[in-house]
Amino acid sequence: MITLFFCFLVIFFTTYIFTIILIPLIIKLSLASGAIDKPGLRKIHTHSKPRLGGLAFYFSFWVILSICWILGTIVGWTDYSNHKFLTSLLIGSFIIFIVGLYDDIFSGGPYIKLTAQIIGSIIVILSGTQIYMFIPYKFIGIILTLIWIVGITNSFNLLDNMDGLSGGLGAICSLMMFIMGIQQGSVLLILISVIFCGSMVGFLKYNFYPSKIFMGDSGSYFIGFILSVISVETTYVIPDMKTPIAIIAPLLIFSVPIFDTLSVIYIRIREKRPIFRGDMSHFSHRLTAIGMTQKQAVLFIYLVSFVIGISAIFLPHVNFYQAIVLLAQACTIFAIIVILMRTATNVVEKNIGRDFDDYSEYY
Repeated sequence: MITLFFCFLVIFFTTYIFTIILIPLIIKLSLASGAIDKPGLRKIHTHSKPRLGGLAFYFSFWVILSICWILGTIVGWTDYSNHKFLTSLLIGSFIIFIVGLYDDIFSGGPYIKLTAQIIGSIIVILSGTQIYMFIPYKFIGIILTLIWIVGITNSFNLLDNMDGLSGGLGAICSLMMFIMGIQQGSVLLILISVIFCGSMVGFLKYNFYPSKIFMGDSGSYFIGFILSVISVETTYVIPDMKTPIAIIAPLLIFSVPIFDTLSVIYIRIREKRPIFRGDMSHFSHRLTAIGMTQKQAVLFIYLVSFVIGISAIFLPHVNFYQAIVLLAQACTIFAIIVILMRTATNVVEKNIGRDFDDYSEYY
């Protein structure tokens, strides 16, 4: 067990170092290709920055995972039974990544990216990866899986609105999936989570405030897709499980991205604005409105995600009433967040006398 843990630790740091080595090269490539994110009315950065950072952790993830899987097969740690899943994950993530990369360089439309996400999701579903949750009809599970993968993929893209936010939450979610993998004894889940977490932490060295590079749509879509797919592939039912509530563990692990996405959509619909149009109504923006710096806002969101993620880890091991307490705790945390968001809106409208989302320059 100690030897296996040491191996995963080596894999984590190998991925971390490989990602760090790649990023300076990606920065030069971004500048040469003109893939630059310039300041704008609804953006909080004040200087142009390269936005092809997703290339770094995309390559580090797949290169290290491929090497580890081949070596693991040779020594007997892994087997060929998961090759179908890994192949579908590779093809699906490649389609989504390439379309996102095209958007980073040439700027594409939202419907093209949505189509790519649906195609990538269908490829994974056809490999046999889908949500079951005691659902008697297979087609319902397929629809739920499609909605889940596309929804989480887009939620991480929406989260990419502040330095280090999407990448940091990706690292935290992968850490929670790693712990889930240990509980289940799933070498595949542990391996993917360790490598993914290593690539995210490596990227954060250049992406945390003040950032030197952005991940772009290619990176944020890739993060959401990989995490959503492995969360579906994971089983949350363990022997002697005391309550079936444990099957909603992914909702807690990804609660922050889900909450931010749903709140932003609600605000845009309520104010009769296009859903796909960027604005300053995100959770992170409203934290800065009440006085937090960018770094403080991001670290606060990290803490929220980590605390609620811990609740998800304990769900398979508690009885029904204990599970209800954990869920009540998570709901209470988000109730506090809603109060903070409403406070932010009141502060801005009081100070500048106009609608919150019309003034990105306030930040």
